[in-house]
Amino acid sequence: MPSPIKKIYANIDLRGLYRVIGLSAPTAPDEAVRLGDLSAVASSGNYNDLNHKPTLGNSASRNVGTTAGTVAAGDDSRLLPVADPLLVIPHNPTAVTSPGYKMLGLGSLIKITPIRKPCRIRVVISGYPSGTGTSSLNSFKLAHGTGHPPANGDAATGTVISVTRSGGSVVSANQTSAVIIWNVILDGLDPGTEYWFDVQASVGLGNTNATINSIEATVEELM
Repeated sequence: MPSPIKKIYANIDLRGLYRVIGLSAPTAPDEAVRLGDLSAVASSGNYNDLNHKPTLGNSASRNVGTTAGTVAAGDDSRLLPVADPLLVIPHNPTAVTSPGYKMLGLGSLIKITPIRKPCRIRVVISGYPSGTGTSSLNSFKLAHGTGHPPANGDAATGTVISVTRSGGSVVSANQTSAVIIWNVILDGLDPGTEYWFDVQASVGLGNTNATINSIEATVEELM
């Protein structure tokens, strides 16, 4: 036989209980809630038995993965920080003396290993084109690559990621020509792979040498 005490407490209005313990009673729509209203949830343990449930997101219906539209797991690179940004102000590289494109040898200093996937890298390199000559301007391109970075004077290598800039001859006097600036964002790189950045330089027709002075470079991984 059920206990009469339990039956009495099952029908106590919660508003009265709040008054007994000295608290303000909740207002509508919760004021009509009684202990007996909790019996379904208490016995089933099912969230769906609750009334006035809040609207939840759709994460529970999505798969765990590493691409857009999936729920990130603990080892997902989307949860990882980005690589530390790099600022480089190298010594002026030795001028190249060949009319064909040669590397200035900056890749051993201007480099980054991205962490996140997908990877996005921004590289900004600026400097003053320099060289001596009598009849034309020198030409410069920005390139990047992986593996061992090329040395100063090596044949042009890597992937060109910029338009060609010109300057640095008698026509455009040393250190007085307009500064060269490259500002490039790269997508689709591989996390954990080191990427170097360097300048390809070519001596203009009739000129003696070509280089870039007062270089400043920043490399950063973007979110």
